[in-house]
Amino acid sequence: MTAAISAGVLAATGQPALAAAEDNTPPDVPTNLYLYPDLPCATAEPYPVLGTGDLYLFATSTDPDHSTGDLAVVWTTFALWPVDDPASRTETELGGYYSGTQTWTTMPATALQHGRTYAWAARARDEAGVTSAWSQACYFARDSEAPAQPPTVSSADYPDDDGWYGGIGIPGEFTFDANGDADVVGFGYGLKSALPQYVPADGPGGRATVTITPVDDGPNWITVYGMDEAGNRSPATSYYFRVNNTAPVIEGRLTEPGVATPITFRPGMPDVVEYRYHLDGEPEQTVAAGPDGTATVSLTDNRGGQRTLTVTSRTAAGLEATATRSFLVRTEPFVSSPDYPAGAASGGVGVPGVFTFTPRLPGVVRYRYTFLGQPQRVVDADSTGGASVTWTPTKAGQTLLSVRGIYPDGSSTAGTSYQFQVAVTPS
Repeated sequence: MTAAISAGVLAATGQPALAAAEDNTPPDVPTNLYLYPDLPCATAEPYPVLGTGDLYLFATSTDPDHSTGDLAVVWTTFALWPVDDPASRTETELGGYYSGTQTWTTMPATALQHGRTYAWAARARDEAGVTSAWSQACYFARDSEAPAQPPTVSSADYPDDDGWYGGIGIPGEFTFDANGDADVVGFGYGLKSALPQYVPADGPGGRATVTITPVDDGPNWITVYGMDEAGNRSPATSYYFRVNNTAPVIEGRLTEPGVATPITFRPGMPDVVEYRYHLDGEPEQTVAAGPDGTATVSLTDNRGGQRTLTVTSRTAAGLEATATRSFLVRTEPFVSSPDYPAGAASGGVGVPGVFTFTPRLPGVVRYRYTFLGQPQRVVDADSTGGASVTWTPTKAGQTLLSVRGIYPDGSSTAGTSYQFQVAVTPS
């Protein structure tokens, strides 16, 4: 029977078919044996130690009678047994996979016992039922018991005593101690919500010291747990500490566009030698700090609206801390009237008044305005960006004038409200 006929019989019956001896070569011994996720076949001690969870065995089986990836299939049998009880061997066959394809199987966690050493191997079978030799045996140990006690944590730089220490960007050393629990070979740790990191202990049951740099002021904490060789975790310890705010203090306020305003930077930590600063969307500048660590700069905003000033202090040792402060810079136009001054009773019904609009920022081409209870109107700005309108009141009492500048692109300034009192005309 030819190999082609054999494949057809297999497809029809689901059973291995026989092939003529001269047409069939036994499959190769499986290769690329490893344990999930990346433990290669171990044949000599010390063997890898696996923790809790299911066991995943991988191997690649190839039939030399076929090209890798063609439609021929190969079966792989995985064998697993305790080293101290070879008679308790279990075998699981997986197939069929294309020749040269990686095959894997799962052994449930219940099939493995804590403290025992296991061996495993694999062999391949082709469509004709011919098998390869068994691969070499691979070994691993099982440890499904986690360290019982949580580690202790200490730090001279950031003590857990409700005091305030260090600051943002100021590193500190933290020591983890397994307190002699020889099952612990390392520690997992993380600052606040950061992803955990691993550091080995200086010996089984020993210590490890790490450097952690806070990125937030105020209450901070690190979570630490001991880890054994298999990756099992002890109960965790939460270590709390408080971090000083080392960000610089920004004094002064931008309120008017086009007006140079002094802004002072004061240090939040010792030995500050310079500051970098910029308004949003503008180039960064640098100013040296004085002997007391402060610096004063002159800022002029020419855009208006919501602006954010970012300031970063730097010490001689290179430590940096950043602060931001937002300002609302006014953009609404000025309004004035010699005939109807704001807040005063003047004029009267039928007495016309002139109202002048003056821009805070250049670029205004017209104004949209309305007197209380009347339709909106528009007036073009003159070459200076200002405009004047004449209005005659028809009733006495409190009156509100609302004005907004308009730019060429149709956008507008903030609006201003001008309140004045129309006097009662004597009868």
